[in-house]
Amino acid sequence: RTTALAPTFTPEVLRIHVNPESSPSLETAVTAPYSDTLEGDTSGWTVSTEGWWHLSSSQSHSATHSWRYGIDATGNYDDDFRNFGFITTPVITLPVSTNSYMLQFWYRYETENYYAHWDQRWVQLSIDGGPFENHLQLQDDLIDHWLRPVLDISEFRGSTIQVRFHFETLDRAFNNYEGWYIDDVSISGISSVE
Repeated sequence: RTTALAPTFTPEVLRIHVNPESSPSLETAVTAPYSDTLEGDTSGWTVSTEGWWHLSSSQSHSATHSWRYGIDATGNYDDDFRNFGFITTPVITLPVSTNSYMLQFWYRYETENYYAHWDQRWVQLSIDGGPFENHLQLQDDLIDHWLRPVLDISEFRGSTIQVRFHFETLDRAFNNYEGWYIDDVSISGISSVE
């Protein structure tokens, strides 16, 4: 598991905004394996009220839709302010199993830079309704290409999990870029070979 701390800068201290905003509801939990191509009902997802996340048809990995952090009318996420926002999966139960659970998703982005201390793209996890914590910061990756990370989340077998995709500009400068797209989110169980 990769854990990254929020960067700090001087003289101004900037930190990643982790917003627990909504508490997971175990009543709406789905069970892994889980897959969402974002072509149908996305009502189980939570979209932050701040920021620019929305379902979009301007780019997609498969079929016609993906989540996008950006403003379709302007083609960027520049609103003259520091901005941030998140999208969160439904609550997903990972049954106790000998299987290994893998979180996979496709993403594409165009932001100020691919370095860790500029516009930031985080994968955050909430386990058993706990607070969302940074799990992986996407950085040093190809800009303007569809990419698919695979994260082993087997350590959370027997728990419920929510995955949050959090975008943060850190400042109001240089936000005239297309943004971040998320598509084809899945959690699959892979049989362990012993």
